Amino acid sequence: MTNLLFTTPLAGLDQLRNYTLTLIEGAAGVYSLESTERPEIRFHVLDAATHAPTYRPSFPGYDESKHTVLLIVTPRDGGLTVNLLAPVILDVQHYTAQQVILDDPARYPLQAPVAELVAA
Repeated sequence: MTNLLFTTPLAGLDQLRNYTLTLIEGAAGVYSLESTERPEIRFHVLDAATHAPTYRPSFPGYDESKHTVLLIVTPRDGGLTVNLLAPVILDVQHYTAQQVILDDPARYPLQAPVAELVAA
């Protein structure tokens, strides 16, 4: 388990900045992201390098050796989707994170099926 500080909060969760990131046992690159301030707020996230290796948008100041890109997972009737439009950028040296909102929804959908990412 790793404690994280969001330097900018997740969209819609303006008051919550402290989270824990926990690897899901037996699931490489799958994590639980839970608010320490409101434990009922929890997400599953995927390490983009593991589960979506072709996903490579550019981010200001991004350095592969210092950052990890996480994708928020949402369960839907048709299966799991990930938010490619608003990834979480994790600074692995300082244990800080921020959600980045990209400006190309046609290229980076809000609800990309996980099955399509894995198959790509």
